[in-house]
Amino acid sequence: MKKLICICLLLALLLPAAACGAQAPGAAESVPATEPPNATTSAKWALSGFNTFSEERPAEEGGTGDTLQIGETPGGQTVFALLRMDLGAEWLANELTDAALFLKPTGTHAPEQLRVRLLTGGWDIYFTPRSEVEALMAEETVIVPVFAETDGWLRIPLTGQVKTWLAGGLQNNGLALFGNADGALDTFASDEENAPYLLASGVTRERALGYGKFSYKEMRTTGVETPVGNCLSYALRDENVIEGEHLQSNSAEMARVYGEGGLNALADYYARLVANYVEAHKTGLQISGFRQIDSFDAAIDPAKEYRIAMRLGVTDGEDAVDFNDERAFDYHFWTQLSDGQWAQKFPTGDSQIVSCTGPGISPGKFPWHSSYLWTPKSRDYYNSKTVYFAVAKDTDEFTRHREDGSQSNQA
Repeated sequence: MKKLICICLLLALLLPAAACGAQAPGAAESVPATEPPNATTSAKWALSGFNTFSEERPAEEGGTGDTLQIGETPGGQTVFALLRMDLGAEWLANELTDAALFLKPTGTHAPEQLRVRLLTGGWDIYFTPRSEVEALMAEETVIVPVFAETDGWLRIPLTGQVKTWLAGGLQNNGLALFGNADGALDTFASDEENAPYLLASGVTRERALGYGKFSYKEMRTTGVETPVGNCLSYALRDENVIEGEHLQSNSAEMARVYGEGGLNALADYYARLVANYVEAHKTGLQISGFRQIDSFDAAIDPAKEYRIAMRLGVTDGEDAVDFNDERAFDYHFWTQLSDGQWAQKFPTGDSQIVSCTGPGISPGKFPWHSSYLWTPKSRDYYNSKTVYFAVAKDTDEFTRHREDGSQSNQA
């Protein structure tokens, strides 16, 4: 599928009742988890990108991803920074108990407060101009205290902001950090050992189940002798990669459909291909039922079924797309778990639970990324409408419906 400055692993709205583990509309009766609540655990989520902007530079220019600075220049101009962390999927929003950003200044001065604004859309390191970034900022500005920690680190509490992301109130596009008008310009470390990070803690509470038949099961690509699976095979709980060639997609027909009806029409075309493929291979897949449903919370029988979701993307927005070029088009699938979260797999990595998903949060609310890394080419790539299916898988085990187990770059 579809690289970033560093490896990655980021807000105070009240959590909607449905996102706290309540019954999803249309789901069968939820069953409380029998496991007792776990002890409090913590996770460190690393920086996936930052950018520094100064009002001294023209508004049409981008920022710099080389130096992380916040405050005011000697001339009184504002300098602010954008940061984004890739959240993990350890907790639902109502299970998060604390989250804080850690920064390490390179000088002796440390701010006592910072101003925080969440971002409503994606941005590119270096390339997004300041004028566009300012338009992405949420209206609310929150003043947060800054606490001195050991070894020169500063801790900035962000629990409410992270809850907003986990609850689906706003997509995790990161945040903007401003100084608090004390006339200082602070520079913060961004090297590998001292880069900013988010430290979070929470407790996994009893979760309402009943959103689908299966809980999370990992499918590994790294550290195994024979990598298996892509997004569609993982959604169907099968080890064989399923690509466009297996679905018998036709580039000329795809071009016609796309030219006449756009990306959403192409999603309908692919939905038919997938349904036909499952019907033709239902015995090997051990799938006794496969039907398209209207929404992420449409009624299913969670004792027998689970939901999957599909989206498509094209590399550019031009009317003419060369569908003979495998890099010009792609599809992706998510699969819903019994606790309401969603999971995915790319062929180049292990499966994962998608962070900021959960009961009552529609997978169609936000665009999807085409990589585990938040990069310009992969961010928000799958932006067609979302097509949903209910799958009745008759075995708890992953099947292998074809003799070949070939791995490829189609997700």
